[in-house]
Amino acid sequence: MQGCSTERIKISVIVPVYKVEKYIDRCVKSLLQQSLKEIQIVLVDDGSPDRCGDICDRYAEKDQRIKVVHKENAGLGFARNTGMEYADGEYIAFVDSDDYISADMLERLYRFASEENLDAVFCGFTVVTRDNKHMDRQEVCKITYFNNRKEREKYLLGMIGAEPEYPKDARFTMSVWRGIYKKEVIDAGQCMFPSERKVVSEDIIFHIQFLHYAERIAVLPECYYYYCENQSSLTHTYRADRFEKVLNLIALIDQMMKEYGFQDPENMSKDRLLLARSRSAIRQICYHQYMLGKKKADKEIYKIMTSPQLRRCIGEYRCAKLPFVQKCFFYAVKWKSVKGSKLLIRINDIRKRKGRLVSRHLRK
Repeated sequence: MQGCSTERIKISVIVPVYKVEKYIDRCVKSLLQQSLKEIQIVLVDDGSPDRCGDICDRYAEKDQRIKVVHKENAGLGFARNTGMEYADGEYIAFVDSDDYISADMLERLYRFASEENLDAVFCGFTVVTRDNKHMDRQEVCKITYFNNRKEREKYLLGMIGAEPEYPKDARFTMSVWRGIYKKEVIDAGQCMFPSERKVVSEDIIFHIQFLHYAERIAVLPECYYYYCENQSSLTHTYRADRFEKVLNLIALIDQMMKEYGFQDPENMSKDRLLLARSRSAIRQICYHQYMLGKKKADKEIYKIMTSPQLRRCIGEYRCAKLPFVQKCFFYAVKWKSVKGSKLLIRINDIRKRKGRLVSRHLRK
């Protein structure tokens, strides 16, 4: 059995585990192969019905740096909360069990955070598609610091939703798996994740809490995290309550930002998020129309379009500077055109596929 280092634990890595028997080995091996050895790996078996629990236990028998926690299933957010209770590291990292990280990710992030006295440091990530194509996602071109309250608020708003003229819906991903967080700050703020059974994108709620108590953070351009697409993605899984969870998220963000004193002028960031997630919810329905039937699918899309929260957003949002495709979708929703929204989603999907084909051809 590999023993623990006598030095203090520098990073605790929390890995929620649920129905990932196919991917868990790849994830854990990438953690065991880290160049930074003073780490703790907390595998939280969230009541997984497959062999994941046994696999985790076998890894723990071989390496004392691994701690396995078995619990009843309660979802990703609560599994992370449980993992934080067992974390002993100076910093905490979160890794999803169907993803993996580069061998030097933790060492590079820890060294930079320590040298610059940072409460958190984030990196870029690489999307690994189902056909094993790799696409880097750099969020900054050079090392970028956010060293005061105003700058941290700007960073938070960039995670929630970008300004109308920005080509993407957000400047920064809100996922927690692309960085490390000082445990001292997490403990001071009692930062926790809500249940994803009530909201989507629960990571942003954790960030609102953390960024209130943090003082110095930075974002690096390098991509060290590998985010892997799999069969549970939007195109393969239908969730009837997706839009309801979107509305719950927006309401919770609004509540938490008021509680922690963050400002979102004219609701610009929250409304960009609402527009983006509404588009995503409608896209999900379009992808599963064959299962729902056209009549029910159209009814569900119309229900989203006529929700009071989205109608308020449509009436107030400054759409003139939105990217062209998003602006078209905005007007389809404004005019309650179910047919128009479905057509735009189909056209946009075709455009993206052609773009990937061109990119693939240019790489040859």
